[in-house]
Amino acid sequence: HQSSDESDWDEWADAMVQADASGSTGLPIDSVTDESWEQAHIDAFCDDGIKPEDHPVWQSLQPISIQPAPVSNFSSQRSVRDWLLHFIPHTCRLISMLGVEQHVRTDFFTDSVPSPSTVIALAASDNDLRISCFTTNQQQLQALLEVLIPSKSKGQSLRLTFEGLSEVYKQTVHTVVTNLGYHIGQEEPCALWAQLKTPLAGLASALPSGYTWQRPHPGDCEKILTAWKYGTDKTRPLLKFMLRKLPRVGVAVHGELVGWCFLYPDGTLGILHVHHAHRQQRLASAMVHKLCQNDPLLPDVPRLTCIEPGTPASERIFQRLGFAKVDALVYWHFS
Repeated sequence: HQSSDESDWDEWADAMVQADASGSTGLPIDSVTDESWEQAHIDAFCDDGIKPEDHPVWQSLQPISIQPAPVSNFSSQRSVRDWLLHFIPHTCRLISMLGVEQHVRTDFFTDSVPSPSTVIALAASDNDLRISCFTTNQQQLQALLEVLIPSKSKGQSLRLTFEGLSEVYKQTVHTVVTNLGYHIGQEEPCALWAQLKTPLAGLASALPSGYTWQRPHPGDCEKILTAWKYGTDKTRPLLKFMLRKLPRVGVAVHGELVGWCFLYPDGTLGILHVHHAHRQQRLASAMVHKLCQNDPLLPDVPRLTCIEPGTPASERIFQRLGFAKVDALVYWHFS
């Protein structure tokens, strides 16, 4: 979804993909007119089970002094995904973002398609730029971020959010964004958990008597938004997208939805909720188990969830289902 209003991000993104005077750096994102060429690459994505609404624009950086340029074929997508698979579970979010349709434009960048050391995903919406990254070389991560993130200028309203940022990268990110003129904002810590073991014996997705499975549908949007901790007008478009496009489960009593769990576009399980009157019946465990068992999108990637500090009940649910803590993350905002 792109706002009809002009934004700082729009201007920057357009500038990043313009061909240079010689035409050697590639074409603007929207300039492909050869429909057969475009369809061939869409078909290549579909053959891999990847069917994005707007397929990602992969760009490579060679020397850091060169501006990013669109890669003209999709072999880079396969190459970078194969590299990310070596670092599961820490790279599961990026693999999911690459392979699952996203609700906003998302561009992927790397330092080298044949042999990456760093992958960065940028998701733009209005004046918000959301960044996810993984690296084995923090100097390269710093250099790429310095190229990809526009400097803060007077009157600019661009906001940055580093999503699911490993604590290991915090100093590098802090150095880059403060040098670019941004002010540090709120930090939201969480722990990344991955399903690395078989669920405990006896756990199943069977429901207690009186409960039935009922998949949430778009008509449930306002009910879910009201109960969701992060439910706002700003997150409503994301929820509507998830209700149309992504795996989800729900539990009902007499046709009334009383619990639900979703898969986010980055592959993490979330928005897990059970109404107070229906707790202590392991409905949350049943929903998570069912969603993990039935999710067909990324069979070679373990399921993930992010658990906030001070929520031992959530930790117990996921431990029973074979999840373990694998990293300390932060959602970090800058303006």
